[in-house]
Amino acid sequence: MSDVLKFLLILFSVVVFIVVVVAYLLNIRLYRVFGDSMYPTYTNGKYVPILLSNNKEVIERGDVIVFYVPDDSYKSPYMARVIGLPGEIVRIKNGKIYVNNHPLDDLPNVISAKKENYDIYDWVEKYKIVDLPAHKVIDDGYFVLSDNLPIKLDSREFEDIPEEYIVGKVMY
Repeated sequence: MSDVLKFLLILFSVVVFIVVVVAYLLNIRLYRVFGDSMYPTYTNGKYVPILLSNNKEVIERGDVIVFYVPDDSYKSPYMARVIGLPGEIVRIKNGKIYVNNHPLDDLPNVISAKKENYDIYDWVEKYKIVDLPAHKVIDDGYFVLSDNLPIKLDSREFEDIPEEYIVGKVMY
């Protein structure tokens, strides 16, 4: 092996090491997506970076979070999009998502799940998502929905997600 090739290999190794250490120090981890609950935004098997969260104040409506479910016998992490913030009222009526009696598309930081001509409301209309009566989000929790609404791995199934069960939020 030539000296130039050895140098490039060592340089590449050092750069990778520095990136890994910096990511670790910044509380960034990779999460592997399991299943289709977030399809088409995130596909099964894809790795996404998450920012581990010790400060839940950084979580906003529209963010995708990774979380555990209280009393889940599988003890596996889930992924969903934040719809309702602590203390808000969430409901689904006639295929429309409302937060505090306002249609979700009229609120700031709304779902930005538009990818490849995909819109979360397409799923609501196509699969006639069941209405959800008005629900007040717990004071220390979040109401989350899967982007793939027919798959109910979200607050419709698990209730609200308490802050202490949130691992972090997806960075992109």
